[in-house]
Amino acid sequence: MATYLRLFVAVFWSIAFLYILVCACLFPLLGSQHNSFLDEDDDDGREVLADFFKFNTCSLAAPSGNSCQSDGKFVFGVATAPAHVEDKLNDSWLEFAKGHDGHYPVRAWLNVHAPENRLKFWTQPEVELLLAKELGVTAFRLGVDWGRIIPVEPLHGVEEAADKEAVEHYKWILRRVHDYGMKVMLTLFHHSLPKWALQYGGWTDQRTIGYFTSFAEYAKQQFGDYVDYWVTFNEPHIFVLLTHCSGTWPPGSKRSTLASIGCFTNVGEFGIAMKAIGDAHIAAYKVLHQGTSKSMVGVAHHVGVIKPYGFLDIPIALSTKWLTEFQWIDQIQNHLDFCGINYYGQVKSPDT
Repeated sequence: MATYLRLFVAVFWSIAFLYILVCACLFPLLGSQHNSFLDEDDDDGREVLADFFKFNTCSLAAPSGNSCQSDGKFVFGVATAPAHVEDKLNDSWLEFAKGHDGHYPVRAWLNVHAPENRLKFWTQPEVELLLAKELGVTAFRLGVDWGRIIPVEPLHGVEEAADKEAVEHYKWILRRVHDYGMKVMLTLFHHSLPKWALQYGGWTDQRTIGYFTSFAEYAKQQFGDYVDYWVTFNEPHIFVLLTHCSGTWPPGSKRSTLASIGCFTNVGEFGIAMKAIGDAHIAAYKVLHQGTSKSMVGVAHHVGVIKPYGFLDIPIALSTKWLTEFQWIDQIQNHLDFCGINYYGQVKSPDT
């Protein structure tokens, strides 16, 4: 017994020593800057991702006589997502949130007084659009729900599978955005995968790349006349992390600790899905730029300041930073007109 105990202690301290050595070696990297995407300066020496200011934000005259108050130098906008605001939506998110057998995986559905009384942006979009107009908004970001437009797997093409009534209603909403003097920023994927894609594995299956590319091409055909800015994906690494690795988003498949760790490798579901989404964005970017379209195409990327709580957290902080901040943008950097930043804050040590 004593021999085994001494062996255990020796192994423990050997591992601890190696881990501390790794932390010490990685420490200088905490302050390093990653600028593979931000490598070109403008005339003023400031790094620019996309010059929205060169576009006149009020160039679309409102047929109803409404005018947009803007000096043409600043775009003031608001944003929505179909799963957040649309009613009458047969969506995997809503089905997941409602739970079953008294279990509610989404706390908001349990805590609010009447969770079924959602915003009604599908049947009553004028409510939000009027509020946006009164607020002085010059750009309105909204999404089209992939599953609403293509309710069944498009085995025989998007045209055959598409819900034409839903398409026409989305067109009407987009026209109303313009009627109120606002530009349209349209998101194609905002954390909501069609039910039929979830069934076969979603972004871990290569067929989803082709399906999304066809969806983007169809969206351009149907909505291109109304769109000023395209956002292909919103925060995809958050979607993949919470859907495939942690199981806290639909379909809610839980994993063991070991499986969750393995998820983040290049051959794990995180790496496979993020590679597929990157390929899908590049393909969609090319499709959306075909023809005479001058609309800008980009993504909405989630970033935050990631700092270790202590010296021993350095490897975790650096690996998280690499996974969430740089890897995906580096993959698609040559196919971006702009990179939108969703910034929610920073994680600080409790004693700071």
